[in-house]
Amino acid sequence: YDKLTHFRLDRMLHIVITDEPARSIRSITGYENGMNVQNYLNAHLHMFSGKAQAYRLLCKRYMAGDILDWFGMDVRFTQVTEETFVAHIHSDERSLKFWLMMYGEHASLMDR
Repeated sequence: YDKLTHFRLDRMLHIVITDEPARSIRSITGYENGMNVQNYLNAHLHMFSGKAQAYRLLCKRYMAGDILDWFGMDVRFTQVTEETFVAHIHSDERSLKFWLMMYGEHASLMDR
């Protein structure tokens, strides 16, 4: 394998413990300088793989706390009005799609 992969432990059967050593994260393409786990989790909300990209969301003002909870403290807020703000986030495309299905009436995708 040459990329980071997710597995659901609750679906694994017939697990065997081997003496094979774990591979260093730095040997995986794209992680040569290591990995910031918190940033990775913030960008891959539903644990889909894929490259995190920059997106802009137009959000109702009351969503500020939810945005920080889901996407982390590195989110930047701009164009703040009494009713809305623009959140600059990083996410993989599939995770963002599922997030928007849950919160679509409160936030919308503006662009990348």
